[in-house]
Amino acid sequence: MHSVQGEEVFMGNSANSNVIGKGKIPFHTDDGCITTLQGVRHVLESRYNLISLESLHEEGFNFNSEDDLMISFQRSHVKFQAERADNVYMLRNLDVTVGGLQSSSASRLDILK
Repeated sequence: MHSVQGEEVFMGNSANSNVIGKGKIPFHTDDGCITTLQGVRHVLESRYNLISLESLHEEGFNFNSEDDLMISFQRSHVKFQAERADNVYMLRNLDVTVGGLQSSSASRLDILK
């Protein structure tokens, strides 16, 4: 991750928060591969790890959703599934590695619609 100055993100509570760094986040997908998202912003004030669908789409992900389940795929391979909770989709069974530490949690990353 590299430091960033002067960049802000608009939060759900109508406030702006400073981006303190940008980097890449590798995570294990449902098909057993490791996918790395580029340009992920680190925002200290955020209680959640959020990824926009637009950012995922720019990385080549596509989505299908029915009821409260969204399935993401890339080149015809299912990459992950997410369940809708209010206005976010929470990823299921996700292994994320950040700074050499691995975490497994269904709510570790949330996807904004």
